Amino acid sequence: AMSVLQTAEYVWQNNLENQQGDDLIYVVCCYIKSVEIYTFEKVRGICPNVTIGVSISGRGKQDVLVKSDEFRDNATLGNCFILIRNNRNLFFRNGNMAGRIINDMTNWLRNERNSHFHRDVVADSDTAFRIRRNTLQLIKDMINNFR
Repeated sequence: AMSVLQTAEYVWQNNLENQQGDDLIYVVCCYIKSVEIYTFEKVRGICPNVTIGVSISGRGKQDVLVKSDEFRDNATLGNCFILIRNNRNLFFRNGNMAGRIINDMTNWLRNERNSHFHRDVVADSDTAFRIRRNTLQLIKDMINNFR
């Protein structure tokens, strides 16, 4: 997760003034992917023996263990966020921060990731700046507050 974040930050810091269109898509996707990888790593590390319903191609929704190959191959970021929300005591050092961070995660998923991942265009540098700012804040909050 951190190597993807480092790549995004390197490209951002060294080349942003010349970037537009496809170049912005690349760096934005690196930021978004870093949250996905970090979240999956934390979920698999903290609650490997918890089960959650995951949609599996050709078999529909099934309950699978987080440590299973089925989870690794089929779970979504939404599945991970649900696990975090439903198992706050396992994930958060400070229960007082859990609600705010879960809300921030949900908003980020809706407004940044789902709005721009798997899209062909990041409209402008202002959008890229916003995604970067919100993604870095979310990662910082997750790192500082997760076990």
